[in-house]
Amino acid sequence: MALSDFIIPLGIITLSLLIITALFGRRTKIIKAKLRLRIHKILAVTTITLALSHGGIVLYNQYMPLQISEIQVENQVNVQFVNNEGYNEISSENIVLQWKVENENIDVILTAPTNGWISIGFNPENMMTGANIIIGYIENENVFIQDDYGNYYTSHTKDDDLGGVQNIVSESGMEADMETILHFTIPLNSGDEYDTKLEKGSEYKILLACGNKDDFSTRHIKRTSVTIIL
Repeated sequence: MALSDFIIPLGIITLSLLIITALFGRRTKIIKAKLRLRIHKILAVTTITLALSHGGIVLYNQYMPLQISEIQVENQVNVQFVNNEGYNEISSENIVLQWKVENENIDVILTAPTNGWISIGFNPENMMTGANIIIGYIENENVFIQDDYGNYYTSHTKDDDLGGVQNIVSESGMEADMETILHFTIPLNSGDEYDTKLEKGSEYKILLACGNKDDFSTRHIKRTSVTIIL
């Protein structure tokens, strides 16, 4: 039971005692004037204190839980931590990003609730523009993956179509029960103008998305973004 549930009855009882004492003292003269005045003061102070306490609790219950709830929700979606496998991890919209820096490369694991494609975009300038995008899918247990560049707000194309290079060091993945896992390694600094130069300890905006088809062009069914410290 909440504290406020006790304050209102106590206030009613105290106020009732205040009234009864006043009436009883005046009519019977059993309670002396000074004692009656002292009792009145005590009961009056108690009544005011209970009223103020109740008002404070009402205000606290109205505003504070909302603020705490907002912080908790934000942390659940966007908190970065190191998991049991030693990877940094962050998630949003049920898309999970895991990564760790190994020498000159970054090892990345993407997990999404889909049997279609899944992608990550590093450091976009505006929406998808300028992002270093890695997109892939699993089909018949084979991994298909591309190193793309965000060439417009809502589109991307292969690096090699722009004169760049496919800079994916290694890839693997699996698909089962409406879940796709894409595991790949890329250089921190490939030297390719269509790739983002990544530095450990720096902050980057990350785009995460997935689709429901096994291809590189179908529109996403889910998208989100997070900010990480590499």
